[in-house]
Amino acid sequence: MSCLFFGAKRPPRAIESCLVWQTGKPGSPFKQGQPSGVVLGCRASVNSARIQWVRACIGGLLAEIAVFAIVFPARSLFGQRAFLASILVASALMPFVFAVWVCSRVESRFALHGALVGIVAVLFYLALARGQPQPLLYRIAHGLKITGGVAGGVVASRRKSSGLRSA
Repeated sequence: MSCLFFGAKRPPRAIESCLVWQTGKPGSPFKQGQPSGVVLGCRASVNSARIQWVRACIGGLLAEIAVFAIVFPARSLFGQRAFLASILVASALMPFVFAVWVCSRVESRFALHGALVGIVAVLFYLALARGQPQPLLYRIAHGLKITGGVAGGVVASRRKSSGLRSA
């Protein structure tokens, strides 16, 4: 008995539950007959491919609030230069941290979820600014928010694939 997967006796485990066997039961062992070769798509992969919009929005809002919580005390304690530097650092770091948090509950599309965290943080700031002109530093910071979010998603993906538990 061989299947469609290059003459292997059994398909890879990730694909095994997606096959429809002649018995009609997904993932049933090959006791009788051959697999039909029809891959219907796993329910698990369909459910895991869903975008966690609420979690991404909450992460983006929390990331931007955390940026404010860092930069305004830096301005009052250390002055204008520290304020400007902390904008860039916090704009990359906070979406990174919250993207890792968001991605702790997702099974796929980690970089997308991280990017959504950064995009929501940018949109939240732009809504607060209400169309006021943005200095170049702020535009760079907005790019860093998205980049930090994507980087957080990539790190979360690697942590999941290596079997480590996300914090």
